[in-house]
Amino acid sequence: MYGGRESIGYRPASFSPSESFVKQTPKVEPKVEPKVEPKVEPKVEPKVEPKVEEIEVNLKGETDDIESGFLTLLHLSSLPISEENDKIVREFLRNTPRETVIKTLEELANYGIIPPLAKETIGGVKGGPREVRLTEKAQVLKRDNADFARAREESKLRRFEKQRKKQAKIDSKLALESRIAGVDSRTQFEGKTFNDLDDFIKQLSSCENHKPSVFAERLFSEKSVTVWKNTVTTLCRKIFELHQPDTQCVNVLGQPTPGQLCYMCGLAMNNDVESMKPSCEHILPIMQAMFFLDLYRSSDVKTEEQMNILKMEYAWTHRCCNLIKNVTSLLETRIDAENYPTWHFSSSNATVLISNIFGPDSGHGCNVVRDLVPETERAEWITGRVEKIQTEKINPILEYIRSKGANGGVIAMIGLKNCVNPEKIDKKFLEILAQERDRTLVVPPKNIKTRKYVKVLKVKRKGGNKRTYRNKR
Repeated sequence: MYGGRESIGYRPASFSPSESFVKQTPKVEPKVEPKVEPKVEPKVEPKVEPKVEEIEVNLKGETDDIESGFLTLLHLSSLPISEENDKIVREFLRNTPRETVIKTLEELANYGIIPPLAKETIGGVKGGPREVRLTEKAQVLKRDNADFARAREESKLRRFEKQRKKQAKIDSKLALESRIAGVDSRTQFEGKTFNDLDDFIKQLSSCENHKPSVFAERLFSEKSVTVWKNTVTTLCRKIFELHQPDTQCVNVLGQPTPGQLCYMCGLAMNNDVESMKPSCEHILPIMQAMFFLDLYRSSDVKTEEQMNILKMEYAWTHRCCNLIKNVTSLLETRIDAENYPTWHFSSSNATVLISNIFGPDSGHGCNVVRDLVPETERAEWITGRVEKIQTEKINPILEYIRSKGANGGVIAMIGLKNCVNPEKIDKKFLEILAQERDRTLVVPPKNIKTRKYVKVLKVKRKGGNKRTYRNKR
C-alpha cells in the first residue's frame, strides 16, 4: 500500500513538530493586525494637500480651458477641502454672475456631466423627442417679462422722443431769434414828429380806425401782410394779440368769483345760464389797447406798474353783453387848436351799448339779463350804468393817456411805436418781416381755409315739393 518516501512525502531528519509550528505561526498572525494601520494614515495627509492647492490655482488663475474646469468640478465634490479654502470657493461662486452660472450649467449638461436644466418645462428638454411646453405659470411669467421689457423700451423711446422734440423746439426758437434779430419797424418813425407823418398814418390815432387789419396794412408792407394772411391766418388781430381772451383775463384779473358783477350791465354773472357765464372783455378794442395801454403777453416781465396798466384794459362781463359790445369804442377823438388829436369818453356809444342790452330786441340771449331789471326801471338803470362805466373804467384810462405826453402828437407817436414794437408782436410775423428785409420773401398761394357763408333758399314748387339750394359766396 505504501509507496515509500514518494507516496507519503519526505520528512527531513531535522524536522520537529514544534519547530514547524513555530515557523508557520507568523504567517497567520500578520494577516489580521497589519491590514488597518499602514493603509489608513497615508490617505489623509499626502493625497489631500496637493489637490487642495491645485484647486486654489484653478480658482485664482484665469483659463479658457473648459475641459480643465470640468475636471476640477468633477473632482471637487470627492475631495476634502479645508475650511479656509471652502470659504474661498463659496465667495468666488457668490460673486459669479447668474448668467455665467447658467451658461456653465448648460455647458455641463451639453457634455453630459449633469442632467439637462428643467426651466419649469413639461415634456422633456428642447430638441428632445417630445416638444418643450412651458407650464402655465411659466407662460404667464414669460408674457409679463415680455410686456415689461416692451413697456420699458417704449417708455425709453418716448422719453428720447420727448427730449428730441424739446431740443428741436429750443433749436427752432434760437434759429428764429437769430433770423428776426434786428427787425424793428419802429425805425420808420425815427427823427419824426406827428406833423411829419403821412395823413393815412395820422388817421390811426383816431378811435374810429381801430381795426387790426387797418393798422397792419398801414404800418407794414402789403406784401408781408399778404403772406401772413395766406400762410398763417386771415386774422390780422393775431399779429398783435398773442393769447386767447380768457387766458389774458385769468392771468391779469384771476378767475371770476361767484356773484361777480358785469361791468357793463351791473348784474351778477351766473354759470348756470349760458348767456350769463363770465367772458373776458377788452374795455378798449385790441388796437386801441396796443395804442394807449398794452396787452397781456406771457413773455413780458410783470412789474407792478405793468399789471396796473393791464388791469385798466380787462374786465369780466356776461357773455351776451360782450357779444353785443363787440368792437364798440368807448372813446372818441377830437382835434384841438394845435391840430393834435385828443381823446374823450364817448357817452353816445356807451348809451347805445347799454340800451341794446336792456332794449326790447336784445340779442345773443341777453333777454335773460334784461328781464332781471323791471321795465319801469330800465331807463334809469341805463343812465346809471353809463355813468358807472365812465367813472370806474374810462376816466382812469384817460388820465393815464394824458400823462404820457404834453400833447396828442407826442402821445400818438408813442402809440404808433408801441404797435410795431418787435417785442409785442407775433414771432411768425417778425420772421416774415425778416425775409422781406433779406429780400427772400415770396408770396405763396393762399392755403388758409376761410369761412364759407351758406345761404339756404327754399323754393316751393308745384305739388308742394321743396328743393334746397346752397349758394356759397
